[in-house]
Amino acid sequence: MPGIATFLCNLKGQRNPSVAIFEATVDSLNETVERVTTTINKSLLGRISKAVLISPMGTSSILIDGSEWTKDVHKPLKSNAITSTHFWGEGTAGRWTLSLNGRFHNVKDDSVSLTFTGIFVTPKEDKEEENTRDSDFMFISIALTLAVLLLVHAVIWRDYLYANRN
Repeated sequence: MPGIATFLCNLKGQRNPSVAIFEATVDSLNETVERVTTTINKSLLGRISKAVLISPMGTSSILIDGSEWTKDVHKPLKSNAITSTHFWGEGTAGRWTLSLNGRFHNVKDDSVSLTFTGIFVTPKEDKEEENTRDSDFMFISIALTLAVLLLVHAVIWRDYLYANRN
């Protein structure tokens, strides 16, 4: 069954006037990602020329690419939430990194916030294992039922043949 989880991300490491790196470490969860929504403080959006989200497995998704086409389409951005499905099927555990390029002069640390929200589904392996257990149980149940029926049938035939041997 799908579930929703939210991971808050704090600024980590050095920030210079043109690059900021945000990281969030997710503890081990036995789930896989369907999509990730990155929420960036609105006061920071206008300063970003490129934003790349990188999963713990190394998959990268360009959220803002800084091209003229992107600037025309997204200017002004109506929402500060950007969704990516590039991480479909990956595990959630590990370090998620958001790399931002832009103009970060006079940006205070407390004005920078980042939230990852993911909708997660149970891993396929667990479902397959559960289905295998169910099918094994069904096979054993049918085999035992057939064995009991054959035994009853054999006893009936034995009694019949014993009674009619004259």
